[in-house]
Amino acid sequence: MHYLNKLVKTPIDRAIVSDLLQKSGLSEISVTLCGKQTIRSLNQKFRRQNKATDVLSFDCGDIIICPAAAAANAKKYRNTLANELLYLLIHGICHLQGHDHGAPRETARMQKAEQRYLAYLRKKYKILIMGRI
Repeated sequence: MHYLNKLVKTPIDRAIVSDLLQKSGLSEISVTLCGKQTIRSLNQKFRRQNKATDVLSFDCGDIIICPAAAAANAKKYRNTLANELLYLLIHGICHLQGHDHGAPRETARMQKAEQRYLAYLRKKYKILIMGRI
């Protein structure tokens, strides 16, 4: 894992990110943090949805996360910003693994995958992410 942009400070522990990447079986991912306008523009361009979102994933291994949206989610779900960012990373990883949440059956499979990651974080790091599944 390479950290190219050190301008954006986040409360995420890099060791946990590396651990999640290893557990995922993905060889490499790129995580980009951006503002609401940028993620809205990307969401419009690639998903035809003209609204900001919290996370986008692309088949090439890119995960784009909007910290402002993550902060709003954290408040809504009573999580810390760090935990919400971890959840969004997990959500993005699940998409890169081929999971989706369009149809009910797909959603159930994706939630199961997310639950496995959340259980892993709970067991290994004592991290409890609330209200997300």
